[in-house]
Amino acid sequence: MSEDRWEVGSALHWMAVAAPPQPSVLPWANGRWLGTGRQALRLVVELGYRKRGWRRLWIPSYFCQDVARALVATGIRLEAYPDQPGRPIEPPETHPGDALLVHSGLGLRAGRPAVPVDVIEDHTHSLLSPWARGSDATFCIASLRKLLPVADGGVAWSPAGLALPSIPKQTDAQRRATETRLQGMLLKAHYLAGLAVDKSTSLHLLDAGEAAFADGDLCLASALTRALVPALPFVGFEQAHRDNYARLSAALIDGGSRCVVLAPEESAAPFCAFVVFGDAATRDRVRRQLAAKNVYASALWPLDPSVVNGIPDEDRDLSARSFCLPVDARYDGSDMDRIVEAFRCAE
Repeated sequence: MSEDRWEVGSALHWMAVAAPPQPSVLPWANGRWLGTGRQALRLVVELGYRKRGWRRLWIPSYFCQDVARALVATGIRLEAYPDQPGRPIEPPETHPGDALLVHSGLGLRAGRPAVPVDVIEDHTHSLLSPWARGSDATFCIASLRKLLPVADGGVAWSPAGLALPSIPKQTDAQRRATETRLQGMLLKAHYLAGLAVDKSTSLHLLDAGEAAFADGDLCLASALTRALVPALPFVGFEQAHRDNYARLSAALIDGGSRCVVLAPEESAAPFCAFVVFGDAATRDRVRRQLAAKNVYASALWPLDPSVVNGIPDEDRDLSARSFCLPVDARYDGSDMDRIVEAFRCAE
């Protein structure tokens, strides 16, 4: 990264991965590759609705509403149960015909309690955690582009050994969305390297590609993603997450009491440093001042407008008072130190 183009956050750019490969057995090796994580979730929900008698899906109250919106067309009844990052999962009272969706809580969780109904686990934020590798869920799903330098891709697999349907080839719409997003990733990489390219063009392409993923038929992930992902150095990526999180969170905690950084459970691999402030105004002010220093914190997730009923006011309050700072493999310890410096300068 060119020194005068230093920044952290926002969408991943195209990365030339130089680290030697460390063999990883992917949990989804016998699963299915799909265009997006939303498609992977739709696949298993539609399968459960048709084949396993699901009529109600409990989803976490603190959950991406765009992803929840993609489930409406399946016909299943959606209902939220109270669930926040940084807290153990407390499943709702379930009945026959129910299924339960759980997620890794931004990579802060290391497991879940047993329940008497089918379970879908979302491992988007902790792709190869011990929990994901050792899952006994009915189904697991993940989006790949949140953690990995790929333009598209979702995966679905069944630790319980249930058969998943074959996936149609990539659609023209999916191909166009993937190509648009890949162009944005490549332009961002060249911008960060110091080339005289327009940053706003890369952002426009990234946003346009992401928006185009919102709808569409189930289809196969791109050939590029299917070939690249198994070759990526997951062990190094996971270690970078742990090291960067430890360095950043320790420094932020030592820097004062105006915020809290949620701690991961033992063996969990944090997706980000989830920072919680005392009020929304402070969060917004600090976030603006960080952006002015090229530190782009993400709000995960806005809960309004909501797709399902039952989201507690407490969750909306947490959403308004928090943001995520990146700790992924794009960065090293010196980047974390610069984030801390910018954070401490924010008023």
